[in-house]
Amino acid sequence: MGEGAGPRVIRRLYTAALAVGLVVTAPSYLAKAIRRGTGLALRERLGRLPDHVVAAVRDRRAVWVHAVSVGEVTAAVPLLREIKIRYPTVCLFVTTVTATGRQTVIERVPQADAVAYFPLDFPRVVDRLLDTINPRLFLCVETELWPNFLSALARRGIPAFLVNGRLNARSARRYRWARRLFQPVLAGFYGFAVQTTADAQRLAGIGADPGRIVITGNLKFDQPADDAETGDPARRVGLGLAADELLWVAGSTRQGEEEPLLEAYRRLRGRGVRVVLLIAPRHLDRLDKIEAMVRARGFDPVRRSACPAGQPSPRGEGGPARVIVLDTIGELAALYGEAALAFVGGTLVPVGGHNLLEPAARGKAVVFGPHTYKCEEIAAAVLESGAGVRVDSVDALEEQVGRLLADPVLRERMGRRGREMVARNQGAVERTLALLHPWLVE
Repeated sequence: MGEGAGPRVIRRLYTAALAVGLVVTAPSYLAKAIRRGTGLALRERLGRLPDHVVAAVRDRRAVWVHAVSVGEVTAAVPLLREIKIRYPTVCLFVTTVTATGRQTVIERVPQADAVAYFPLDFPRVVDRLLDTINPRLFLCVETELWPNFLSALARRGIPAFLVNGRLNARSARRYRWARRLFQPVLAGFYGFAVQTTADAQRLAGIGADPGRIVITGNLKFDQPADDAETGDPARRVGLGLAADELLWVAGSTRQGEEEPLLEAYRRLRGRGVRVVLLIAPRHLDRLDKIEAMVRARGFDPVRRSACPAGQPSPRGEGGPARVIVLDTIGELAALYGEAALAFVGGTLVPVGGHNLLEPAARGKAVVFGPHTYKCEEIAAAVLESGAGVRVDSVDALEEQVGRLLADPVLRERMGRRGREMVARNQGAVERTLALLHPWLVE
């Protein structure tokens, strides 16, 4: 059935608004691209791929997988790896929006045949890229709905599926406000593989066909076993950790979280706790600001790429305590494996929470803040299983981290419960592949 006149008009208004937004943000976007050296991103977002990418996918009827950033890529890793194992002739074309997401694909999904940036959602840009790729299947990881792109897929008869779909209450309210724009877009999906019953209900509430929604679970629970290994002595040496020093990893931190983390760390060090804090910011363009915060607190910032291998402290005993700042991409998961405990960011500030499962899968006690609306079911599972604790202040952060660092038996018990909780919830890859199988076979 073709698209009606009403939806076409709404989509044109959306495109016009998108164009205005692009004009307004273009100066800052270009300045940022020049500063970061990401001119390639702009060219690809306009639908112009490098020759080597075109050569890798042209005439191969690729499976196009879109994962907007690091979190979505991490979720997709077990599914993409399994697709390549079971369907080795499938050509995987993976797109992201962020540079960190793109780098994560390169490092964690070597099976991908080509990686690029997702196009801006303008009809001509979208059509240009679809003419080049001509995919046989499109998979959108989690929930990112681009009306012009998805409408173009529907016109061309290219099946689209949502995988690992999730829709929190806040996003559902926004989508309901624009239901007339998104309902025709959702009608173009062949199927929705969602994480929970709540996600299924919210998706149906914004216009998705309930008969096409399947609850498959969260792909993040199906993390490959090799990614969950812990205890690499060489990595500890590379971090410059002494035998009696515990590592506290604060992963995916956002602006407004480093200050309370550093204050809690200052208090713990003042109490004589032998701990080293490693801060892994979600966005690497904040590295200089974070280092300035570290110095302002009286600590010595050491970038991960410059860690003095085999040296227990850059300044020696009696000098300022150090804070390791992670300036590499794709290493956070492995570093969780070396930690005594983990803090997961995006939770002390109202971002909604990042991946609580990465440290839990590695048997680490998990500490996080009150803002977990983007991962509410996982946060509830972590708390209910006894695998983590929630904090809402510097005092609570100091108390809980200090308690865990002082009690290895408690840490081990919480870590074991985290692993068990992850194991109980696995199976999303199998259920998702069962849904996709007819479109993956030759």
